[in-house]
Amino acid sequence: MAVAGDVDAQILLGGMLVGLFALMFATRWYFVMRRVLRPKTTARFDSMGIN
Repeated sequence: MAVAGDVDAQILLGGMLVGLFALMFATRWYFVMRRVLRPKTTARFDSMGIN
């Protein structure tokens, strides 16, 4: 319907795409921040490169 020129469908489709990209970016940002902010309590696991 968005291809046919329905403005409401185009807005809905655009919102879905923007929401999808925002979700992917937020998920990636969450994992990066969680890895950075995690306290490094055991040095041996960090030196082994497990996480």
